[in-house]
Amino acid sequence: MQTWGLLFAGFITFIAGLGLHLFQHSSSSEESRLLSATQLNDINNKPHLLAEWSNHRLLILNFWATWCPSCLTEIAEFNRLSHQYRSSIQIIGIAIDDNNAVKSYIKHSPIDYPILIAGNAGINVAKAWGDSIGVVPFTVIIYQGQIVYRQFGEFNHSQTLLNQIRPWLISN
Repeated sequence: MQTWGLLFAGFITFIAGLGLHLFQHSSSSEESRLLSATQLNDINNKPHLLAEWSNHRLLILNFWATWCPSCLTEIAEFNRLSHQYRSSIQIIGIAIDDNNAVKSYIKHSPIDYPILIAGNAGINVAKAWGDSIGVVPFTVIIYQGQIVYRQFGEFNHSQTLLNQIRPWLISN
């Protein structure tokens, strides 16, 4: 009887491991597909695929809007991280906003990383990346092509953001 219990436990462990492997593989494929399929224009109306930046081991996508105070608060921290870890990370801002509003904002408050304009369609783009509650800001951290973290809403302070990316910076 005890042998059957051990065999059953081993079988369940094998099935769980297989399921986790398949989930991770499909997740990575989904992220690759999203990187290749997501095309947005920059503020100069030049089209870009997110896959252009997929060669970075650590990619941060930040969905934001000029009408969102929490979003604007985060930009200073993203600017700082972009400078401090220039060789390790790539931040992409995805504005769920009008191009003119973004240009106006950037004119007075420069952003030191690429900004893509998604307009109202950005809500659906964010949902495709996992924003199941439709909130901004929404941030996705991608390490070596796999999503490792999603932040719904504002990072409560800069240390929280750094704490989320630090393990991936160390392994670079």
